[in-house]
Amino acid sequence: MTSHPAWIQVDLEAIASNVRAISEFVGPNVEVMAVVKANGYGHGLGQAARAALSGGAACLGVANPDEGIRLRQTGVTSPIVILGATLPHAAATIVEADLAATVSSLPVLLALRSEADRHNRTARVHLKLETGMGRVGTYLEETVEILKVCEQSSPIEVEGISTHVGWGIGEQSAAITAQIRTFTGALDTLLDHLQDRPRWIHAANSLVTAAEPSAHFNLIRAGLLTFGISPSQQLPDLHPLLKTLKPVLSIHARLTQVRTLRRGQTVSYGGTTVVDRETTAAIVPVGYGDGYPRYPKGGGDVLLGDHRCPILGTVCMDQMVIDITGQPADVGHEVVLLGASGNEQITASDLAAAAGRLSYEMVTGLVARLPYVYTS
Repeated sequence: MTSHPAWIQVDLEAIASNVRAISEFVGPNVEVMAVVKANGYGHGLGQAARAALSGGAACLGVANPDEGIRLRQTGVTSPIVILGATLPHAAATIVEADLAATVSSLPVLLALRSEADRHNRTARVHLKLETGMGRVGTYLEETVEILKVCEQSSPIEVEGISTHVGWGIGEQSAAITAQIRTFTGALDTLLDHLQDRPRWIHAANSLVTAAEPSAHFNLIRAGLLTFGISPSQQLPDLHPLLKTLKPVLSIHARLTQVRTLRRGQTVSYGGTTVVDRETTAAIVPVGYGDGYPRYPKGGGDVLLGDHRCPILGTVCMDQMVIDITGQPADVGHEVVLLGASGNEQITASDLAAAAGRLSYEMVTGLVARLPYVYTS
């Protein structure tokens, strides 16, 4: 255990278990890409990647070439797909590291072809269709032109064709259906221009994986799901996939000070909280400098055993004050800021709801100041 007064704990077996659960949910004809960008969604890039692969992930998704190279340097040999747009000057690095690039422009494709020729290698690409996201992608007629160049270039392998869905469920569910319909229609045209069918066709991120089985094709991209986090607060807790997933990451700390606050005492910056009774308060050595959210209007809880202790006042950069009145705790006692303690639990979704932010931010925003403890 670390000597630091606070730490992040990651259960690597839970990652492997989650990938197995996702695979079972999507069925034997659909493979799983574990998306490990942004430092493995705050869980550790290499550690998360290896755990996901041990659970059966067919490939890994990263945001940029640097993340892919870091994985190669740790010994990962499995397919790695760069999901973000890349610049032509990165082509040499991509080919040398045997990374697959998402291509949505002809200059990038030509640069990859040139480097593949120069190194006598194959450049693997995923063509990305614009179907409604308005971000990385090309319209069908543009993609056809790129595809023609691919078919004329022996060092280019079209490993995948993809799109990205940019909508939520509920009122936007019809937009998801429309995007998938557009993508499916475009596939018929694109496949007519290909001698060999791509290994992977993919459109579903974590939310679409859980909410729209018709969009699974033969590969899904699991980011939050890999780490046991619901991709939407609108998905029911008893969703057949979500109920099989295990939480992976938790944040722990030891109380560094316990004191009595007198009635009428203001707490933390701006005096947004005033205690209306004599209060036993404790200092938790975690703040927004560690990636913990700074609630805009105060609020939030910390777990001390089975008890939820409210945060008093605003969260500071390095610490926060909590109310432990009536609890038998002293300096050194452990509290949980994210995760389970006794019969209570605080999830990433809980933190996000209180902070008015996204579950993604609750884990990807964690910074290296807190040490990581890995278990398996």
